[in-house]
Amino acid sequence: MEIIALELSHFNLFCPVTGQRISGPATYQASPAQVGLWLGGLIEQPEISCAELQAAWERYADGRGEDLGIDLDAFLLSIALPNHVCFAVTLPEISCGRESSTVWYVFNMDYVAPADAADAGAALL
Repeated sequence: MEIIALELSHFNLFCPVTGQRISGPATYQASPAQVGLWLGGLIEQPEISCAELQAAWERYADGRGEDLGIDLDAFLLSIALPNHVCFAVTLPEISCGRESSTVWYVFNMDYVAPADAADAGAALL
């Protein structure tokens, strides 16, 4: 799987497949084309809706030793799902000093909306 790294100065992200707004200030709504999500602070608790990706994640999580951290980039690069792409979005945060956080979004670029959802999807654009 390819990883596209983005450093954004804002929280707005739109799905590259459907055009749906996924995130913004105080907003999160997964796109139907989105099959995975990892939050930097909760990396061990991903949101995965693809059976193959879920099975691979479980094998990875179960196979790593207690002393080993999670190398999410290496994991995602090892996944062979045709036309699936990860956007690793790093956002600046202001807390105690300058920090950043990364969110990994995985999209099925071959996603096609069901025929009955076409009119609803057009309204989003």
